Amino acid sequence: MEWSEWVEIESAKERHERFNRLGIYQIRAIDYRSKPISIPRINATDRTGIIYFGRSGNKSQNSKRTIAKRLKEFLKPHHSGGQTYLVVKHVVRNNRKFRGLRLQVRAMILSFKKISKAEQNVIHKYLLDFGELPPCNSAIPGKKYLWRKYLLEEV
Repeated sequence: MEWSEWVEIESAKERHERFNRLGIYQIRAIDYRSKPISIPRINATDRTGIIYFGRSGNKSQNSKRTIAKRLKEFLKPHHSGGQTYLVVKHVVRNNRKFRGLRLQVRAMILSFKKISKAEQNVIHKYLLDFGELPPCNSAIPGKKYLWRKYLLEEV
């Protein structure tokens, strides 16, 4: 499984190719020059500009909640990450670093059975690399496993 190329989120939500399927996706912030915006985190600076990790699908394999549909929900915002993004966008609106702020997205198409675990893995890796979640993520999937692993190391 491989990530797609980065594309503007506005075009991705309308695409009838990769984004109209199920899988996981990443959203990043780019500046007016189309360069990722570095985001200082607790443990390191995220130079990729990732602001959100997400997944498509739902509780059934026949879900109509494709990546494109989830992106539309993010932008509406009928999505907790999208609601957080609206607040963040408002807060940074006068910060020169975020001048011309736009969003890009990339996706990884996966079978329904692999989506949850893949999302969990990318979020756990980000958390371990940077010491916190991306700005618009608010939950850690599989956190009981993650916490148990690190609590046992502390004992």
